[in-house]
Amino acid sequence: MISKILNKKNIPLFIILLITLILEIFAFNWRYFDGMRYKSRELTDFETGEGVWTVSENRIKIVDNKDRYIEFKDINTDIDNIYLNIKDIRCDDEKLKNITGTVRDFQKLEVQISITDKSNAEYLRLPVVPIVEQAEQTKYIKLHTAGQTEKIKIDFLNSNNQIIQLNSIVINKQAPFGFNFIRVLLVFGFLCFLYSLRPNSPLYKKRIKEGKLTLKQMIFALVVVLANVVFMFVFTYTNPKWINPNISQHKEYFELARSFTKGQLYLDFEPPQALVDMENPYDTHLRNKIMSENNTYAKWDHAYYKGKYYVYFGVLPVLVYYLPCYVLTGMEFCTIFGVTLNCGITAFFLLLLMTEVVKRKFKDIPYVIFMAVYEALVLSSGMYTLLRKPDIYAMPISMAVMLTVAGLYFWFMASEKIKEDEKGINICLALGSLCMALVAACRPQQLAASFLALPLFWSAVFKERKLFSRKNVLGSVLFVLPYVIVAGGLMYYNSARFGSPFDFGANYNLTTNDMTTRGFELGRLPLGIFAYFFQLPYTYPKFPYIMPTDLSNLYMGTTISEPILGGLFTCFPITWAVFILKVNKKTLKEKGLYVFSLLSCFLALVVACADTQMAGILYRYFADFSLLILIPAVISIFEITERFQGGKFSKTVNFTVIVLIIVTVLFSVASMLVSMDYSHEYANPNLYYRVAYAIQFWL
Repeated sequence: MISKILNKKNIPLFIILLITLILEIFAFNWRYFDGMRYKSRELTDFETGEGVWTVSENRIKIVDNKDRYIEFKDINTDIDNIYLNIKDIRCDDEKLKNITGTVRDFQKLEVQISITDKSNAEYLRLPVVPIVEQAEQTKYIKLHTAGQTEKIKIDFLNSNNQIIQLNSIVINKQAPFGFNFIRVLLVFGFLCFLYSLRPNSPLYKKRIKEGKLTLKQMIFALVVVLANVVFMFVFTYTNPKWINPNISQHKEYFELARSFTKGQLYLDFEPPQALVDMENPYDTHLRNKIMSENNTYAKWDHAYYKGKYYVYFGVLPVLVYYLPCYVLTGMEFCTIFGVTLNCGITAFFLLLLMTEVVKRKFKDIPYVIFMAVYEALVLSSGMYTLLRKPDIYAMPISMAVMLTVAGLYFWFMASEKIKEDEKGINICLALGSLCMALVAACRPQQLAASFLALPLFWSAVFKERKLFSRKNVLGSVLFVLPYVIVAGGLMYYNSARFGSPFDFGANYNLTTNDMTTRGFELGRLPLGIFAYFFQLPYTYPKFPYIMPTDLSNLYMGTTISEPILGGLFTCFPITWAVFILKVNKKTLKEKGLYVFSLLSCFLALVVACADTQMAGILYRYFADFSLLILIPAVISIFEITERFQGGKFSKTVNFTVIVLIIVTVLFSVASMLVSMDYSHEYANPNLYYRVAYAIQFWL
């Protein structure tokens, strides 16, 4: 046993482990070693600004936005750091700590320290820093002063009308030594990942031969999928804001389920008479004015039509999740669970789809490239834009994405089985069409992916005559029937609500603008295409090193936009592979994937333009079309990788692909932690800043 562990092949692992331990002990704990020379001194006597009242010996209350500071004088010593063990007393409130659906930014105090020193007789204002109750490292603030400091002032920026407890304020206090086991595992795993993907790595020799995965490869792939799903649930459920959001429009699916049990298609709420009497209830500013004058309100983001409230979101999530849950338990289905489950199932079907594509079309792909591409695909697919904010808006989009990927998997299997006259053709056709048709009951614009049936079944229909002919009447019927049934049901549902089989009700939404007059304006398209595909990300030297972009523009009309993190091509480099599709045109045509890839990219553009016209530029809408770009990109990567395997440029191609994947993964991980839309920084600052300072060990 020991001889196997000490095998030469394992020496690199021991070296990586040693490097990891050295980094953890010495580099990541440099503040502990630097503090060995400090001579600490507690500061107790302070004066307060006019905006601060002294409540007791160690408690103050911020009563005004001006002069909300405490000040220490006559320090007269060199200061290397200051330790602020302070907190908002709401941190001790068990009710606030345990309740779900609460933004917990009270756990974070924002303070601004000002100092005087040899170079600054007057106060020098330093950057604002967070002090987080359970993130001990945030309390140790490294100061870079010039000579002795006479005075220190601490301003409290986000604590108006709150009581602050001052447990202790100490200068030159040595930071404690900490061994972060999770950080050790992550650093060790990341270094092993980099080492295993070096150009000369023997892992590239382990191929998916003839498109068949070995048992070990299949098990590892399933473990990776499971790890992704677990992480998705951890990511969403550590953000308490969305566990049970107490926001009216986030209850719409539940209210619709209750209405269904009463035999009605409208919500069981009576609109205020002031809204009913309005000539144009969709005029946002006028509506707000009239509601205010009448001391009432209209339900936000609900469809309003002829005196009734409706739900304009796709109805399928209600039928699959909310209605059964309510009928069986009388309780509301948990939206955050449904969104996360949808994304987890999507991750599973993405692996199945990739495996089927490689099995049928690519005979010599390095397994490590296959799995690395898969991970990048999951992280950049748009699922995490939904998981950042797993609310009612994310539910129909995530379900539509899930059904699209599942539908493509079954269709792809069917198209290949038809060529080889294999068993199970009709089942795959029926399941594929059912999944793709049901997309219309979730997110109608994603139904564009159904046009991918054209390149998939073109040969079977027009050349081999194995579909839509006498050779397979049953298969032809099973291919079309799901669309007929779903379309019939939706058309009846729409007609019963809005008097038209093609009216889904989105235009009757009581939202930020009058959707009934929005129309189609070419002037919106350039901004939408630029933002969704080519907007550069904003970077800055503060965790997580990227920030939301500003989409201010000169479009002189009604359009809607919210902060995004950048365009698909600029943020996720693996998408660049679509630009070399033409280089692989000949071989991809032979494999029947060239037209499929081009059409998929075109459909992504169509969906992005439709989103821009119908609603605007919203971050969650990336999930509508991201995979339509990423899947062709993956196909292009597999083709270029297979072409050069074992050749002169094999190492160069592999290295380039891996670099693109690493950058894509790093940006994806950083994007999960950006401060926007009630992110972890606001809803769970204790966790967020422990992660942030575990990475920013130098602070």
